[in-house]
Amino acid sequence: MKEYPNVSAIILAGGKSSRFGSDKAMFVWRGLTLSQRIVEECRLYFNEIITVRGQEQRSLEIEGVKEVRDVYPNSGPLGGIHAGLIYASSDLAFVTACDMPAFSVVLAKRLLELADGLGGCDVVAPHDGERLQPLCAVYRKSVLPALEEMLALGEHSVKRLCERVNTIIADYQELAVALGGVFVRDVFRNVNYARDISEHF
Repeated sequence: MKEYPNVSAIILAGGKSSRFGSDKAMFVWRGLTLSQRIVEECRLYFNEIITVRGQEQRSLEIEGVKEVRDVYPNSGPLGGIHAGLIYASSDLAFVTACDMPAFSVVLAKRLLELADGLGGCDVVAPHDGERLQPLCAVYRKSVLPALEEMLALGEHSVKRLCERVNTIIADYQELAVALGGVFVRDVFRNVNYARDISEHF
């Protein structure tokens, strides 16, 4: 039995990766693709793991993972969150992007603890000391009406969604304690260019 059997893990693995030069989700680093690395971390806690891809992207073909496609094409991460929540079996989901090589599932655990202790919130999103990080956060299906309204209007800002619903912000100092003193911003560092891998990780 996994620690969070009633929580889904949603991994956003879409996007055009235009700056990267190839599909980031399929990029192999230290023996695993970037998306596989996140999946293997999430297997420690979650029974259901969902990856979200664009309509035209090839399958990731990761064993034991439910792969779904955007319902609203070309709508960015907000569309990925929407598709993941639509197809999730659980009301509560941990959502993360696939392009954060230093990601630790311990972060997910702390955010879920906050969600459990603060019943009624729609989102628990971490703050890294400089900015909100809504692409590594906990979401309830209760955000779907606001999310679908935004997508129907062509609005794609995840930060704006967080402003519209009941969002709890997890302080970076508290997260640093949970992460054992790891510099919090490093955990959220994503890769936009292929050179970012060798320069930062």
